[in-house]
Amino acid sequence: MEKNKNTHRLCEIRRRHAKCLTLVGKVEVKPFDKNIWTVQSEHFPCTMYKITKVAENCDCQLVCSKCNICVHMFTCTCMDASIHATICKHVHLVIQVTFNPQIESENRMEATDFSQAFFESRHGKHTAKTNVLTSIDELKLLVENSSSTNLATVHQHIKNAIAILNVSSKELPLSMPVKRKCSTAVNETQRGFFSTKKKRECKTQTVSKPTPTQIFYEHSKLKNVHPEICGVCLKQDDGSMSQDIYWVQCNSCNLWVHQNCDDLFKSNKTMYICKFCKAKQ
Repeated sequence: MEKNKNTHRLCEIRRRHAKCLTLVGKVEVKPFDKNIWTVQSEHFPCTMYKITKVAENCDCQLVCSKCNICVHMFTCTCMDASIHATICKHVHLVIQVTFNPQIESENRMEATDFSQAFFESRHGKHTAKTNVLTSIDELKLLVENSSSTNLATVHQHIKNAIAILNVSSKELPLSMPVKRKCSTAVNETQRGFFSTKKKRECKTQTVSKPTPTQIFYEHSKLKNVHPEICGVCLKQDDGSMSQDIYWVQCNSCNLWVHQNCDDLFKSNKTMYICKFCKAKQ
């Protein structure tokens, strides 16, 4: 941290002091008791804040240099002073109205001094121009009546003076010239800029919900598929020692089953109904 540098809290105190100057004459300040004042709220005229002086002197560094008070000398009932623990604008206003009653006259005096200084600077500028023109007339007379060999040096000084005046006379424009286009002109498309950084490939693939058309198409494909497996054991081989595999189809659901896997086939060989359809009945 740099020495003598304004901290954030000091900047906030100065900002609140500048805010209180705009409230002088607009907000009502009344003495309530000894070392106690009431200040009217800026936005809510019916609300009054109480300012109390709790200390005469303090040695802390959080001081308003213009009001000559610190954060521990006054208290206020407003939210700003309660939350931020700083010198609020109401405390600054009490100091300005109570201890500096001639603040408005001082502001008028500062404005008068500024205008007078501005007039003097303008008047001094015209006086300098008159002096330069008088010196030029004297230089003309001296050059006409002189036959000295130092005229080359004098000429060099005059050229330097002309160069100085040329530089000072060239004032920069207040704003840069703006190129305006006709409303009927065709706007040029701006060239796009693309990043050269390689984009990361997404490894996780998102699965979207299928549409009704896709569902119908997949169902139609599954109807044409006839897997050669048993509906009971879910295997192609029936596990018997014979080379031939004997199948039987359910007359209700068209399910193919090994004859050895379902005992119902042995009891009813003419009208076979699988055990799944039997369970539904």
